Amino acid sequence: MIDPALAEFLTVTGLLTLGGLVLVPRAVVCVGAGAVLGWAAVLPSLLGTALGTTLGFLLARFVLAGVIRRFVARRPKVGSVLRAVESEGWRVLGLLRLASPVPGPAINFACGVSRMGYAEYILTTVIGVLPQTVLFVYLGRTGSEALASRSPWSLNGLTAAVGIALTIVALWRLKLAAARQSARMLADGEA
Repeated sequence: MIDPALAEFLTVTGLLTLGGLVLVPRAVVCVGAGAVLGWAAVLPSLLGTALGTTLGFLLARFVLAGVIRRFVARRPKVGSVLRAVESEGWRVLGLLRLASPVPGPAINFACGVSRMGYAEYILTTVIGVLPQTVLFVYLGRTGSEALASRSPWSLNGLTAAVGIALTIVALWRLKLAAARQSARMLADGEA
């Protein structure tokens, strides 16, 4: 019989690994993991993200490069992501990891067919998703604590409500700023 804590760790890691190849909502997985595991969810969330993005990057670079390049050639907006990554490297990747209108697997594949080196890619990815991961896990943890409280007016409930509200506002502002900057860089890549 597998240890329940190990099963939870492997489930979070596995879901986010899969998210590097197909659309799996990172936010939902991280919030859920935070609710179940608390702060311990940060490690499997980062590990799963690193594994999944690595798989997408390597698959694009060594197996699907021709298919991806043909796909990009037929879609100018996707091509703009690739051109932005080619011209700005880790800077645009960092912004895309913070907040992006582009799905994660598309970013992984675009970086895989770019000239970006793996070390630069993985380091920027992990640093870029760290703030989001911590915020999502925090939301799950505090939400879980608030629901476990008997009274919505308890100190835990009030702290959780204020924390969740501030986190949502901060994340929303960060996402808007990063999305604006990403859009500018992508538009420059189209020019």
